[in-house]
Amino acid sequence: MRKFNKPLAVILTAVLVLLSLGLVTSAEGGGAPAAGGELKVLSYNVDGLPLLYLKNNRNPWKDSRLISAHFAEGHYDLIGVQEDFNCHRQLTSRLGDVMPYRSVHRGGIAVGGGQNVFSKYPIYNQRQLQWESSFGVFSGSTDELTPKGFLHTVACLTGDPDGPKVDFFTLHADAGSDPDSTAAREANYRQLAAYINENCAGRAVIITGDFNSCLTEGRLPHAKLVTELVPGLRDSWQELYDQGLYAGKPGGVRRGLESGDSIDRVMLRDGDGISFTVLESYNLTIQRLADGSVAAAEDWLDGTEKSLADHAARFARLSWEYDEAEAADYGELAVPRWSFRGILWEQLKSFFRVLGTIIAEPFKLLIGLFE
Repeated sequence: MRKFNKPLAVILTAVLVLLSLGLVTSAEGGGAPAAGGELKVLSYNVDGLPLLYLKNNRNPWKDSRLISAHFAEGHYDLIGVQEDFNCHRQLTSRLGDVMPYRSVHRGGIAVGGGQNVFSKYPIYNQRQLQWESSFGVFSGSTDELTPKGFLHTVACLTGDPDGPKVDFFTLHADAGSDPDSTAAREANYRQLAAYINENCAGRAVIITGDFNSCLTEGRLPHAKLVTELVPGLRDSWQELYDQGLYAGKPGGVRRGLESGDSIDRVMLRDGDGISFTVLESYNLTIQRLADGSVAAAEDWLDGTEKSLADHAARFARLSWEYDEAEAADYGELAVPRWSFRGILWEQLKSFFRVLGTIIAEPFKLLIGLFE
């Protein structure tokens, strides 16, 4: 009987162990496969204004609790909300462990901008910026009475800070169709685009928000201006339902059908090794039914009492793939934290800015009468 070579046996055994542990890869495999998955994104103006209690007999605190219950059902991965003012506690009351990662709330009307992010995945590097241009105190859409703007966070798509990340934005643009509001809204779009081009170059981006203009018709400037100013940025609805063209009739704001344009949008850009594919994009009406339950559908449901907000939400389902070899450096990641000193200082600045605007407005109107 031939004696087996003991050193060779040891080497072969070690190789088999390494292969079983995945520490040795074949030339054909080429290393670790690219990551990927799906991402369900929602943009929703939740209409959390305290004065709504006096308008249409609405109770925004109760409606916000119902919206929170809907969010807690787990249909969405990333949510960008607008007009989250004085009902924030109710809006987050049911989120619990379903969406445990949230931006720091900046306060109610007049001191907070109303934008927040709720996420299933960790978010970092929260930054809130106010619009440099706005219009309306006693005219227009009174946009100067609160510090609207945009919120920027970095979301980790797998929960791993070292894994794939995306710059996630939510915004609320200046409203109104008068010339001054139109000019302010265009300035908003240009400010956002300049910020992204300077701070997010080469990185994947998702923008949610109330743009207060459609891609097709309606208020000018069209929201497509943002896609023109930010290289590679595209709109999820436009990509699926308008054949890549900015043409067609909008489906309306509240009663938006699946193929309808809207002032509420989800925009996206590939980058940082991440490539997106839009699978679905449509308006979603979140409604309270006659029996008190909550449902969401692309159109109004039978037996509906009313929508929970004066907007339809914009929903987008995306697939994504990730190539680690092309990943960008995000630098140090900071967890959003509530700071009494920081938040109070921002609130005081916003309050006195709004107060000064209100005091100055009658004098501006009076001066205008003599010009």
